[in-house]
Amino acid sequence: MGDAAFKDTTTPVLIVGSSDADGAESTPIRASGTRDLGAVDTVNTAAKSKIIALTAAVNGIELFYTIARLADRKYIWMQALDNNIVWGFSPTECVFPIFKSQLLTFPIGDVPIYARTTTGTGNIAFGEGS
Repeated sequence: MGDAAFKDTTTPVLIVGSSDADGAESTPIRASGTRDLGAVDTVNTAAKSKIIALTAAVNGIELFYTIARLADRKYIWMQALDNNIVWGFSPTECVFPIFKSQLLTFPIGDVPIYARTTTGTGNIAFGEGS
């Protein structure tokens, strides 16, 4: 067991997570009052969102903000703007229905998400954060 007086006389040590090339913090570490340490899985670098047009193609399209998933993506948000939208983890197996105005949030990393409509066309609002 540690000595309380020793705690008060030691030099504090700063705990930081990994950082990017310019030294900005990208994955801070959480420390509780009971000295528990853990990674912070909050969006703290970037968050982007847009509306994506979908069709009833055989294969769903991958959902992301620009030309690829955000680096170090931690969360995604998606909200159906029409009733005929399904999503999934494979372009050929979009089997989960998402209802109009239903907002889904997932703590998810570098995993692809696909969506399409069951009939006609539709739109989905999509966001991702890292």
